[in-house]
Amino acid sequence: MDTPHQSNNETLKVLETYWHELRGPQTLPERRAIDPTRIDAALPFSFILERVAPGVGRLRVSGQKINDLLMMEARGMPLSMLFEPSERDRLQTYVEACFADPAIVELSLTTQRGLSRPKFIGRLLLMPLAGVNGIPTRALGAIVTEGIQGRSARRFSIDGAVPIRHEKTNMAPMQAFDQALYAGERKRPTQRPALRLVVDNDRD
Repeated sequence: MDTPHQSNNETLKVLETYWHELRGPQTLPERRAIDPTRIDAALPFSFILERVAPGVGRLRVSGQKINDLLMMEARGMPLSMLFEPSERDRLQTYVEACFADPAIVELSLTTQRGLSRPKFIGRLLLMPLAGVNGIPTRALGAIVTEGIQGRSARRFSIDGAVPIRHEKTNMAPMQAFDQALYAGERKRPTQRPALRLVVDNDRD
């Protein structure tokens, strides 16, 4: 019989394997290409994260286990709600790396322990998804846990004792150029106000 740790690893492996199947050798998977029936066992732990600002992601779709962690409906909530306030700046760094590099990011998670707070640890996996012009605007992610959550929501910290996985993805030359241009536009100071029409054909 699998231990909880082995089962958690298998859940993340299933999700990442599917992500690799969807992408080409030098492209990112598209959000609309995801077929939930292909990752049925991982769905309760999974979510789709939408980039709404540098380093800030909002949960567009969330599995039941994610809702259980928050003790409420997670859809529409920022991912940072699952983390201690003191950890949210660090989290932003890794969320932005997922979108901007782009990269697969995997973090080990821990929680505060006490008399009424038993051991409760987890892992967070983020994998970028292509939006307009191939630029990552969403991510496929999952959180798996081990231990007892208890009767209240638990907030995670990033376990600094475990190495962070930060695996940059290979992109096609034009897609990489678009991504670099996008990053440059975010950093360039604005000289004067401008109006720009943005059409997003990748909405859920």
